[in-house]
Amino acid sequence: MRVPRSAFAALGYALLIGAWVFASPIGSAPDEPAHIVRAAAAGTGQFEGRPVAPYQRSAGLSPTQADFLNRQTQEFSIPVRLVPPPLCFAFRPEQSAACVGSPSAPGGSYFVAALSYATTAPPLVYVLAGVAMGIPQDSILPAYLGRLALGLVCALLLAAAASAVSGRGSLWPGVGLALAVTPMVVFLASSLTPAGVAVCAAICLMAAVVALWTGPPTFGLLSVVVLSGLALVLARPSGLAVVAAVSLAALPLVQGRLLLRPAVLLGLVVVAGGVAVEVGWVLGHQPPLPLGGLPVTDALPVVAGQWPALVEQLVGVLGWGDVALPAEIPAIWSVLVGLLIGAALVIGSLWERLAVLLAAGSAVVLAAGVYAVILSPVGWELQGRHVLAVAALLPVLGGFVLYRAGAPTRPDVFLVGLAVAAMQFGAFWENARRYAVGLHGRLDFLSAAEWTPPGGWLVWIVLAAGGCLLVALSLVPLTVAERKEGSGMILEPGLVSVSR
Repeated sequence: MRVPRSAFAALGYALLIGAWVFASPIGSAPDEPAHIVRAAAAGTGQFEGRPVAPYQRSAGLSPTQADFLNRQTQEFSIPVRLVPPPLCFAFRPEQSAACVGSPSAPGGSYFVAALSYATTAPPLVYVLAGVAMGIPQDSILPAYLGRLALGLVCALLLAAAASAVSGRGSLWPGVGLALAVTPMVVFLASSLTPAGVAVCAAICLMAAVVALWTGPPTFGLLSVVVLSGLALVLARPSGLAVVAAVSLAALPLVQGRLLLRPAVLLGLVVVAGGVAVEVGWVLGHQPPLPLGGLPVTDALPVVAGQWPALVEQLVGVLGWGDVALPAEIPAIWSVLVGLLIGAALVIGSLWERLAVLLAAGSAVVLAAGVYAVILSPVGWELQGRHVLAVAALLPVLGGFVLYRAGAPTRPDVFLVGLAVAAMQFGAFWENARRYAVGLHGRLDFLSAAEWTPPGGWLVWIVLAAGGCLLVALSLVPLTVAERKEGSGMILEPGLVSVSR
């Protein structure tokens, strides 16, 4: 029995995410300690805490920034074993993570007060992580289980995206997915933050929406659209903007007759219900935005000036922005994405080119909007992770355009798979080295590691290597035996068929 091509990509990303979960110490993702506290509280049924104002002006915090954080910060009561370890290694890339100490949870069953400024997103994602953290065990820090729970959600979303892009007699949609899932996406997917879920949901939604419109439309694809859309809007408030960007980019590809089918209309209603829930949460829990923002048009030149740095961050500037990958990785990745999108603009139809341009414009406008309205008034810089969910839409869309244009699948497509796999593993190794011995430590750090993850380094390195190999195998050129196929029941009035 032939193994579906999508299974290679799905399992590959699952292994990669699992390896990243343990290869980075708890607290290594941006704002992860605050998200851990929120998850620990949500897992015990605390969806809202007591407002507090602990932040004051300091050397690294302006009065405006302190006020912004104070308006979001709440105090929760959580089990002492769920309290995140001290953040002793952030912004010190020359040091290892040895200061973290024991990987096991502290003893005791009593509750303590803990603060979190990650209070503006709905609680759904946090409940999943919090329930996993509450599983009784004393072998590892509970936050690792929270990471695994969200990592599983991300792996399922990427598996659904891989299924949506496969079975079309062309590898180009798969190439687009492989280039959309950058090392930064995998890093966020392995962290205990809603950012990874949002980015993976955005990639899945874009893949499923375009696959639905380019046909054949199936109930399976429609289900993926609905579930990924709900995951996106309920993960964090910015998901609303990403759903709007996906809708805008897909608009030139929409087949009007499909919109009138009952199943499609029902799916749209369900996603609209999720949007309404998110809007209600934002109105009730989002503190007022800071005053003094820029017009979006004035922020566009700023974004243009920062674009090279943003592109590097989209590929992977890890940790708290203190773990930069070797320059070759973002450079090669950017060239591959640029070639894919450039080819789509050259050989795509008029409407397909418009879709690509709308996706690119959405990324630029969102970046300018985030900087103008939220970041610049507070004095914070725009980072690639702020627009990663929208930027990742471009390669997915570009791959589908090449498929629709009939671009032949060339054997050298496998070279793209090998390059992506090599860069994914290079990113994993560089991140592991940073925490094992510091960025200036030995390249072959295994024998000199000062910090070791649960289970030791070897098991996670082997797991990551296996994941990268499977991602490369998902782009092996199609054989003659493979056929263009769909899956599920076809949404044709009066005709229901089930494919193999």
